[in-house]
Amino acid sequence: MEKNLESGWKKTLHELEKEIHLLQEEIDKTDQIYSGLKEITPILKLAGSRFSLCRHYLNALTIRPPVIPVREIYEKAKKAANLGLNSLESLLRTELSNEDRAVIIKDPEYTRAKDKLRNIILAGGGVFFEAKAVSAKKLKLISRTLAASIIKFSVRDDNYPPPETENYPRFIKKLINLFFPVLLRSDQQPPPYGIEEGEEKLYRSEKIKMPLNQAILYYEEELLPELKRKLLEDPGNMFIQQQIYSVGRKVEEYKHLKFIPRSTPIVIEKGFYTDWISGYTENGELLVNVPVPAEFGSKTNTDRIMELVRMDFVKSIAGKGISKELDKQYKYLKSLKSGIRGSSRTPSLKVDTQTGYRLLKYDIPFLSCLENKDAFVELSQTIAGRTLKEAGRTILKEIIHSTPENPSRIMLDY
Repeated sequence: MEKNLESGWKKTLHELEKEIHLLQEEIDKTDQIYSGLKEITPILKLAGSRFSLCRHYLNALTIRPPVIPVREIYEKAKKAANLGLNSLESLLRTELSNEDRAVIIKDPEYTRAKDKLRNIILAGGGVFFEAKAVSAKKLKLISRTLAASIIKFSVRDDNYPPPETENYPRFIKKLINLFFPVLLRSDQQPPPYGIEEGEEKLYRSEKIKMPLNQAILYYEEELLPELKRKLLEDPGNMFIQQQIYSVGRKVEEYKHLKFIPRSTPIVIEKGFYTDWISGYTENGELLVNVPVPAEFGSKTNTDRIMELVRMDFVKSIAGKGISKELDKQYKYLKSLKSGIRGSSRTPSLKVDTQTGYRLLKYDIPFLSCLENKDAFVELSQTIAGRTLKEAGRTILKEIIHSTPENPSRIMLDY
């Protein structure tokens, strides 16, 4: 009887590990082929499978004698639970519109993953999500690095008067208008620039830019099927027929389009918007216009500074032994396997700062102040005018004072 239980447990373990491996391969393949595209359902399935793996390891505690050492059971269960939560957060912790967030929440796989997470917690697995204790040496490094990032971007950079290009010689003005029509346009407004609190704007666009492979996928799997469905409802509609023909031609044109990825004599950091310079992504992939309506907020000067501080902090801390997952990403980007997505010279510029910040915030809850305007402004004002060493000490005291006894990464919206 015990042998049957053990063999059945090992068989299920093998099936779950195989399922996770295949889902991860599918997600990685989509990311590589379609320039960072995230498919919702496979990621949610991966999260659910990892939660199932966690629960399966806990089930091993009921088998006597133990199938594997108890310590190993807890370690592997904790790893599976946290990787599952990472998969969920990779979707829900990104900047999403309310519509996109609703699509994720309505997906049946999200409900299944959420129920599995709840069952783990009810079974006593909440302890798996408690942050690890961080050594004093690491805390000093974190506080000093954070202080450096805040000091670096706390000085306003929008108070410099623009050059009065209208007074330049005609030949110089022609050269400026040819090469820098946006950066050095004439008759610019005087500083300060940017958007202050309460002056936010909502922008709308009928088109967005997509990497070429993403555009082909969108046309083939979303737009064309929708147009064909409409044509079935109204077979004689010439306008829809013309749309299907035009989209089909565009897809064929894109598929036969050959381009040489833009060379990068300098390393362009991840997330850097280069379309207005070259029409390519930071990895040298061609961008094309796609008729997808979009809405986006302007945000404010404080939002911009907070984002710059988060990005700079994560890049500076990557590879320093603070977070295993972040260091793993850093090493991959430094290796030749990363291809055009990495850089052997400056891998920190290619780090996914959103994911890195989420991982660091899990270990150091104090870092949540970098996405809370009031807390960020208060911290910036506290260290204003201090030296880097003094600012680091102040932040270190704040981290120690604000760290709860058992911080947990489980959030209420899960």
